[in-house]
Amino acid sequence: GVILADQERWLGRLASLPAAQTQELQTLEPRQALPRIATLAGLDRIAAAHGVTARAAQACLGNPQRLQRLVDLHRAATQLGVTGTPSF
Repeated sequence: GVILADQERWLGRLASLPAAQTQELQTLEPRQALPRIATLAGLDRIAAAHGVTARAAQACLGNPQRLQRLVDLHRAATQLGVTGTPSF
């Protein structure tokens, strides 16, 4: 999809954040940080371009069960040494 096709661009936006902003994001709880990260990366614009309303996007990003699942998956991947997505 579009998110993977545009991954280099939106990851680049995050990678170029000032250190102070990155540190600020790291102090937030995941439920607070994820919507902010999505906006900074431009993922909200990608979602909107595909018909996802801001309200629906916020509901998705603010869902504690889904967020916990993402945190758990990230933690497990990190423990397994996964550092990125595969290239095909």
